[in-house]
Amino acid sequence: MGIVHGGLDLNLDWVRIDRNKLDLLDRFLSLAGDSLSTFRYFRNRPTSAIENHIVTVLLLADDHPVAYGHLDPDDSKIWLGIAVVQSAKGLGYGKLMMNYLIRFATEHKIEKLTLSVDKPNSTAIRLYIKNGFVKVGETEKYEIYEWLNENRG
Repeated sequence: MGIVHGGLDLNLDWVRIDRNKLDLLDRFLSLAGDSLSTFRYFRNRPTSAIENHIVTVLLLADDHPVAYGHLDPDDSKIWLGIAVVQSAKGLGYGKLMMNYLIRFATEHKIEKLTLSVDKPNSTAIRLYIKNGFVKVGETEKYEIYEWLNENRG
């Protein structure tokens, strides 16, 4: 869909990622740059780990992957993960991805989402709080946030 985003006329597309589209995920990871220092999900996992996700999605701007998101079930929690390509930070793509994942969780009656974030990542923390996430714990390096689906019933 062609929309104006951040003052730019861009063609934005959502692409659900499955095992047949791992090349697109690899492309995102190769472009992510310094973002991978705070988004470490694939550091110790193969990209095929997405097969266990409830949803994995990329946001493309003019056919270039600019944001990644997933909902990953693990034990009793569903973990939300988001990353934005370093060169595209500050353009609102993280907000778009967050909106997509929360809408998905709401539509699929997922009761709660959990995420962890590096303490120094104040930009991400503001985004999470603005979208209804509440801090529920912390470690020396991370803060843990949860979002509760008000429409889960």
